[in-house]
Amino acid sequence: MGSVKKMVDYAKSRWHQPKYVMGGGRIGAEADYYSDTDDCSSFAFKSLKKGEFIPESMWNGSTEDLFRLARQGKYLKEISYSEVRQGDIFVKGVEGASGGAYGHTGIFLRKGEIIHCNAGSNWTVTTNDESEGYWWYLDNSDYPVRFFRPIGANDTPKPKKKNTSSTKWHKVKDEDWHGLTTTVCNVRAYPSTDAPIVAQYGAWENIYYDSVYEGDGYRWISYIGDASGKRRYVAYRRLSGDTTPWMIF
Repeated sequence: MGSVKKMVDYAKSRWHQPKYVMGGGRIGAEADYYSDTDDCSSFAFKSLKKGEFIPESMWNGSTEDLFRLARQGKYLKEISYSEVRQGDIFVKGVEGASGGAYGHTGIFLRKGEIIHCNAGSNWTVTTNDESEGYWWYLDNSDYPVRFFRPIGANDTPKPKKKNTSSTKWHKVKDEDWHGLTTTVCNVRAYPSTDAPIVAQYGAWENIYYDSVYEGDGYRWISYIGDASGKRRYVAYRRLSGDTTPWMIF
């Protein structure tokens, strides 16, 4: 039986790592999981291998190969969008003519969020949710989109609902100030490590914020994103154990 957790953990570990190159990462039977290049389908194939849904010996294929696997019915089965959950795959393109720029694929982190290696977002592996071009990749107006589930997925979690209630986190104070990062910091859609990563600050960058929150074992600074107009959150220290902050205020 395969593991959705292993598949998704690997996919997440590649966030902003490989450079998108069409045809990248195709090295036959030997999957170089941490190569410098990937494209959408080689990224999907490597993730499926990490989840043990397809054999290590299988070629890192194309979108056409994903269609073929679904037709065979041994490794993938077709589902409807209404059934989509974490670990499922979408393939955009006309079967038989989805090669090159005429097809695209990626993995669902949840219904409403995908992770994929693409040329549209910094030419690397990124996530997209409802607020960040998610529907563009699933839009049937130019090419059809189909959905597939790895056969043997035995640990797919139930979809999590975003909990924005004060029982999960709370505001500590309003504070109009800034902090200087000392390491790479993820920007999240809400104050939890389960939240989608929507951006990232490098080391030694200033983050200007207007409020402070606590939740999910961390203290967070928060601000309204200039581009999105939505509230964003950045963790800067743990609430217990080693509470050394990774920002200078």
